[in-house]
Amino acid sequence: MTLALPHARPDRRAYSSPVLTERLALLVQAAGRRLLRHAAESNRRRTALQLEGLPFDVRKDIGWPADDIGNGPKS
Repeated sequence: MTLALPHARPDRRAYSSPVLTERLALLVQAAGRRLLRHAAESNRRRTALQLEGLPFDVRKDIGWPADDIGNGPKS
């Protein structure tokens, strides 16, 4: 049995529309912004935990607010 297939690639422009292309671009940009925002928030949380783990004297020297010494938040 012989199967004959065309060797020419289909023209992709025939399948795309400007509206779909624009919407896909917006979707990809939104996903990228969300990933960057998540990475930044994760980095901030990690840094805060690392600073919180430092001894009180070191935190005081770098100006880190040391609210965990028992005084609690100021009203």
